[in-house]
Amino acid sequence: MELRQLDRELETGYGNEDSSGITWYAEDPGAYFVLVGAAPSSVSGTGSYTLTVSLSNIEDDHANNTVSATTITVGEAVAGAVEYESDVDFFRFPAEEGVLYEVAVTLGTLDHSYLQLRNDDGWYMDTNNIFPAPRVAWAARESGDVYVLVGSSWQSSIGTGNYTLTVALSTIVDDEDSDTRNATSIAVGEAVAGNLWYVNDIDYFSFTAEKGMVYQIDVVLGTLHSSYLELRDNDNRRLRYNNNFGGTLASRIIWEALESGDVYVVVSGPNSYSESATGSYTLALAFSDIKDDHTNDTVGATAIAVGAIAAGALEYEGDVDYFRFTAEEGVLYQIDVALDTLHDSYLELRDIDDVWTLAEDYDLRDSQASPSIVWQAPESAEFYVVVGAYWSSPNLPGSYTLTVTLSTTADDHANFLESATTIALGETAVGTLEYEGDIDFFVFTAGAGEGNFYQISAAPGSLDDSYLELRGDDGRWLAKDDGFAPSRPLIIWTAAELGNLHIVVGAGQESATGTGSYTLTITLLET
Repeated sequence: MELRQLDRELETGYGNEDSSGITWYAEDPGAYFVLVGAAPSSVSGTGSYTLTVSLSNIEDDHANNTVSATTITVGEAVAGAVEYESDVDFFRFPAEEGVLYEVAVTLGTLDHSYLQLRNDDGWYMDTNNIFPAPRVAWAARESGDVYVLVGSSWQSSIGTGNYTLTVALSTIVDDEDSDTRNATSIAVGEAVAGNLWYVNDIDYFSFTAEKGMVYQIDVVLGTLHSSYLELRDNDNRRLRYNNNFGGTLASRIIWEALESGDVYVVVSGPNSYSESATGSYTLALAFSDIKDDHTNDTVGATAIAVGAIAAGALEYEGDVDYFRFTAEEGVLYQIDVALDTLHDSYLELRDIDDVWTLAEDYDLRDSQASPSIVWQAPESAEFYVVVGAYWSSPNLPGSYTLTVTLSTTADDHANFLESATTIALGETAVGTLEYEGDIDFFVFTAGAGEGNFYQISAAPGSLDDSYLELRGDDGRWLAKDDGFAPSRPLIIWTAAELGNLHIVVGAGQESATGTGSYTLTITLLET
């Protein structure tokens, strides 16, 4: 049984072999829908039933929403009960910026609960559902109302029961701030002692980076069992991160500054509610003596000519090397990385604005293979090649060679809309995906009208799995079918107006090789 609104599922009731039921609190007036179906445990999947909808006689002690949340005073204990499965209790207290609070559930007859903190906009700020009686220490980043949700955890054996909720000022004195606004300044060459005092405590540090300099940031563990390290820009967007470095539970980031400005270092513990998430550490910041051979950005990217060979090395975790080359419209290129001491790598081809990834090879089928891209240039322009290593690569620094050559592969159908192969209604077209990542474009003219239903299908040849896309004359995506192997994708479409429609054929996710032949057919269905 399911309870739904038009756009979303609200509750699910599985019950036992004889019946199922839902107890539910309506937050808003309106139409709701009940769906009844056979349970997976049903022997036949068919049979009769009786459905009833009635007012519940359960008296809910605390509201299930923020509007009617129960106000709790800091330092106060409030009794509550989860009266039915899916019942949640909302509480509200006024928080002051910079103050550390402890919110805790003490169990009564309820055997396992969860605890959530939300702000006035409904965003989660903290949660704990690991322990039966959860506890959260939380530092307010701004003043305002905070909402506490208490409910029965999925680990509860009964789903209902009573509890006591307390909100109190914490006695913990945090050494570092948990936000960018009051981050602790650290200088290059300095080591600063820190401590994660409570679960989900995070410490912010800041320093001013100089363009072109390479920095090494280390967390040395004290009583802290394991660390997580992030580097963030002035807008608090993540630039780099590291969990376990060099087979240890400590963290290290090596990073080249692409521009001058303030950046933030964030230290936290493992994402778990245990004692291992708290403890002491030392943060060290230094210039790195690593000399990067190729830049990590489009600015200063190394030029490589078609037919030339470029040697490179990835010197540290997170290092990427940017190259650029000039391509001619309609020409097919092959880009190869030959591994030397580098254990594994990935390869990306990016546009001149470094916004779109045009082609990629992440060696998903063989992580130790040398990546390769075959690609047809849609226009004459400069493009960027990016070489990187997987975060798990065991032997950095590692060397490689990069080549960009004219491909010897003969592509039967173009890879872009402007040079699509024309196919007429009722015709069949044979095609082949010659290389991994190859797609074939076709175009046909559709007539408008209610009775004009077009059936587009791709019958497999040696291609073991394929997908179909239908696009408008401006490239807009209209429809797609990516059926599972053995694939025979099918699109049925009625055209709203007279004009060209474009068909894309590509290899499906279930394809073992990403290459092979197929037959494309377009027919007008009789209605």
